[in-house]
Amino acid sequence: MSPNSCFLDPYEVRAGKENLFETDNYPRVFSGRPMATYLGCFWLRSAVRRQSKGRPQRAYAAWLVLHMLWADITAKFPGGKQHEDLVWYLQREPWDAPGTRALARAIDALFKDALRFFRKNRGRGEEAADISTFFKVRGLPAEFGRFRERPSRASRSRYRKSIDRFVTAVHKSLEDQAV
Repeated sequence: MSPNSCFLDPYEVRAGKENLFETDNYPRVFSGRPMATYLGCFWLRSAVRRQSKGRPQRAYAAWLVLHMLWADITAKFPGGKQHEDLVWYLQREPWDAPGTRALARAIDALFKDALRFFRKNRGRGEEAADISTFFKVRGLPAEFGRFRERPSRASRSRYRKSIDRFVTAVHKSLEDQAV
C-alpha cells in the first residue's frame, strides 16, 4: 500500500508505479511538500496496515481508507508545523496509548463503512463485482464520501469522535512535552 494514496485517487495508485510519473500525477505527488507531510502519510499508512492485518477483505479497501483518513487528518493538521507535530506523535507514542487507540478505532470505523459500501454497491448475481476489483474504480473516494454522509451512519459519529480524541491526545502530548 503506497502512501501516495494520501494525495491521489487510490485508482491512480493501484494503476502502478509508472502511473505516478505521468504528467498529471507527478506534480500532485511530488510538489515540493515538506518531508513531514510524506512522513505523516507513512505513519498513517502504517496505522491502516496495522488495522487490516489478518483481515483479507480489509486489504482491498486499505487504499481507500488511507485516502479518506488522510483527508480528515489534514483538516485537523493542515500542514507545515502541524504535520511535524503529527509525525512526532505517531513516531513517539506506542500503539496502545490512548491517542493511538482512538486512531485505531477511527480506522476500524472507516474499514467497516468501506465494507458496507462494498456490500451495498457491488451488485447482485452474476453481475456482482468481486471485492478484489470493486475498490479499483476511479472516483471511489467521492462516492464513498457521499455514502458516509447519509443521515443514518452512526459509525460516522463514532469515527468523528475517535478522530477528535486522537487530535486531543496529540495536542495534549505536545503541551506536556513543552512543559
